[in-house]
Amino acid sequence: AVTPIFTDILGSDTAEFMPYVFQIFAQMLEQHAEVNAQYMAMFAPMLTPSLYENKGNIPALVRLVRVYLEKAPQKVVAAGQLNPTLGVFQYLVSSKMYDHEGF
Repeated sequence: AVTPIFTDILGSDTAEFMPYVFQIFAQMLEQHAEVNAQYMAMFAPMLTPSLYENKGNIPALVRLVRVYLEKAPQKVVAAGQLNPTLGVFQYLVSSKMYDHEGF
C-alpha cells in the first residue's frame, strides 16, 4: 500500500511533497469507518511542532488532525495525545496568520 511511500517521503523531509502526503492521508482516513492501529501510530508524529513551521503544511495537517479527532477521539485520548493536540490548537489560534486554522 501507500503507507511505506508516505513514511519514506516524511522521513526524507522532502518539504515540497509533505502537504500532499498529509492531504492524501487525510482523505484515506476519511474513507475508513475507524482508525486502525497503523494509522494511530502515525498520529503522534503529525503533532511535531517543526511540521507546523512550514506554512504550506498547516492546512493539510489541520485537516488530518480533524479527521483523527472526528474518527477516533477516544483513541487520541487513550494514546496520551490530547495535550499535544491542544498545543497545536493553541499555536494556531495564537497566531494572527493561522487563527482561522484552529480546529
